[in-house]
Amino acid sequence: MKYKLKYGVVTDRGKKREINEDSLLVLPKKNFFAVADGMGGHYGGEVASNLAVDVLKEKINKNHALFGEDIPNENMEVFDRILSDVNQKIRDKSAKSKTYNDMGTTVVGLLFFPNTVLSFHVGDSRNYLLREGKLFQISYDHSWVNEQLRFNRLSTHEARTHKWKNVIMRAMGGQDIIFPEYSQMDISKGDLFVICSDGLSDMVPDRTLQKLLNRFEDPQEIANILLNEALKKGGLDNITIVVVRVA
Repeated sequence: MKYKLKYGVVTDRGKKREINEDSLLVLPKKNFFAVADGMGGHYGGEVASNLAVDVLKEKINKNHALFGEDIPNENMEVFDRILSDVNQKIRDKSAKSKTYNDMGTTVVGLLFFPNTVLSFHVGDSRNYLLREGKLFQISYDHSWVNEQLRFNRLSTHEARTHKWKNVIMRAMGGQDIIFPEYSQMDISKGDLFVICSDGLSDMVPDRTLQKLLNRFEDPQEIANILLNEALKKGGLDNITIVVVRVA
């Protein structure tokens, strides 16, 4: 299928954080988009997320085998190795400095092929898809609260206010071996994807996101409007948003 990808991006430290520990990566010639949300004291989160997108950029640009076909198995193996390299680079940096010894980052993103898209993530940053007016979360939060919801150990109401709601179960740099989660789907013209850190998803409920995404057409305008909505709701965390429309 022939299509064009139109995109808009925005990042902001929010109203409560001193620095922005989020990073984003846009490689339009490679049809690749990603967001990383760093964590760790003494600016460790900023270092981890920046390192993640730097390594992703280098590896994606070098691995031409990832492009042109609709995700054969060898491409998935290449992408697994790329994410493992990202993880190891963060762990190596962390091991060399006490300042950064607890740093890590989420990573979430999309890689577009001729007829399909690959969604990948580690952590609780999210991928959304708006299709025919309906919003779908196509990533699965790797968080303690989400695990409890999955096994009916918490109600949705309890999850929203639980003291461990920000505890994530997987992160880049957290362990020697990482377990990314993937999903693959066909794409259609008109699809609208949103990649974001939890500074957006924690502030703006899905029903509001769906309403706003249906109201506007231009990806950059949508990204700006979503940012303003998150800030209006309190802006308690860094906010990073990448909006991609299939046209």
